[in-house]
Amino acid sequence: MFDSTKTSLHDLLTQAARGHIKLPDFQRGWVWDDYAIRSLIASVSQSFPVGAIMMLRAGGELTFGTRQLEGTPKTAKDSETLLYLLDGQQRLTSLYQALVSDEVIATKNAQKQEIKRWYYIDMAAALAGGDREEAIIGVPEDRISRSAFGRDILRDLSGDAKEYAACMFPLNKVFNADQWMMGFFRHWGHAPDKSEFWFAFANTVLAAFKSYHMPVITLDATSSRGAICTVFEKVNSGGKKLDSFELLTAIYAGSGFNLRSDWLGGRDKDDTTGADVIKEGRQARLADFDVLSDLGNTNFLQAISLLHTRNRRLNDLQSGKSETDAASVSCQGRAILALPLDAYRTWADRVETGFKLAARFLRRRHIYWVKDVPYHTQLVPLASILALLGERWEQDAVQRKLAQWFWCGVFGEFYGSAVESRFAKDVIEVPAWIEGGPEPSAVRDFQCRIDRLESLRSRLSAAYKGVHALLMQQSSTGARTARMASAVIAGNTALIVAP
Repeated sequence: MFDSTKTSLHDLLTQAARGHIKLPDFQRGWVWDDYAIRSLIASVSQSFPVGAIMMLRAGGELTFGTRQLEGTPKTAKDSETLLYLLDGQQRLTSLYQALVSDEVIATKNAQKQEIKRWYYIDMAAALAGGDREEAIIGVPEDRISRSAFGRDILRDLSGDAKEYAACMFPLNKVFNADQWMMGFFRHWGHAPDKSEFWFAFANTVLAAFKSYHMPVITLDATSSRGAICTVFEKVNSGGKKLDSFELLTAIYAGSGFNLRSDWLGGRDKDDTTGADVIKEGRQARLADFDVLSDLGNTNFLQAISLLHTRNRRLNDLQSGKSETDAASVSCQGRAILALPLDAYRTWADRVETGFKLAARFLRRRHIYWVKDVPYHTQLVPLASILALLGERWEQDAVQRKLAQWFWCGVFGEFYGSAVESRFAKDVIEVPAWIEGGPEPSAVRDFQCRIDRLESLRSRLSAAYKGVHALLMQQSSTGARTARMASAVIAGNTALIVAP
């Protein structure tokens, strides 16, 4: 399934420059800041480990949309992709830009402000044996560091001679240092002490870069989507993690479908004319309902996965397969990654409608704002069920059962953890119950603890929010309740349910 070995840093960066290593198009840019880059360079310069990278051989079941590493030559875009870089983008991109590229690096400072930097290593400081990070220097695009709002010059490296004089080695010459070395010798008149100084630097610091090897985990091209998802989640434990949406974005891009654009909107091609148009995304349409304003793209994919796998399971059962052999209903990461593009296209509009119906369902229960939704996780099975029901949800008998299931979930506090398995049960059991089947487990297992209700104090509690909504729903039954509910909804008054 995979092999694990060490590959020289120079070979990895060369393959990236040639376009043989590319990124699956996760639609995420390179994001490391100036400090992180300098820290990474310092570690490599001392042969310290910086973690493994993970790649997938191209040519297998998965065909990703790709893009070249930022900073690599434009010619890399059209080269044959041999390896997809799944984990290690930030490190390889940072090292390529700092150690190979002839372009200034666009990064950010500690205040998150955009800056441009060239990176150098202070040769004397590197040989002195102090903190290596202090020897890694970043200078602005014009290679002049200033202070006092630009009035005073701290360091001027705006020419080869000034680099030689300051003994500041440009790090993008690490793998091609001969020409700079000759200039350094000429600048110092081939002085023996400077030649000795150079060779001490070259044989320790530069040698560390040239001999540096990174652990590389390479997945076989025959690896399944599920296996890739599992391995990726285990390995990518640091940095800014990728989620199922981003991975699926890259997978669908290989078939010419822009999942990110479908969700977020933006410039796209008109389906009929092929002209460039600005399309509104599903996220914006759903966010028109305040209760859905925190809905994430993964939640949307979870609902689609539930309905797709439910449909597969029902088809398997109808074809005679046993309960154990039939496909399972799931919305976990592996199931989402296995979601075919045709399935997404089949269910996406219905799921969007389901979430909009879920917003209407909540409004009828006097849940108007996102902060008042008891369990945001419960919206996933609710939208899935409503996507199946369509306008049938308006029927009184259906409304009663949906409301009973909803409140059992809220006051039974079923949606706080291990929610994926609960979702799978809901999308099978609740529609069957509506059609005359047995009660779903969420209703059957519900137990109301009066002592729990009497102890509610925090507005963050799902049960507290449920009591709030029920008070609003019953506000017409008495003037005192109406005044209390009105105070809560109008002024965010802390409603305390006490004996």
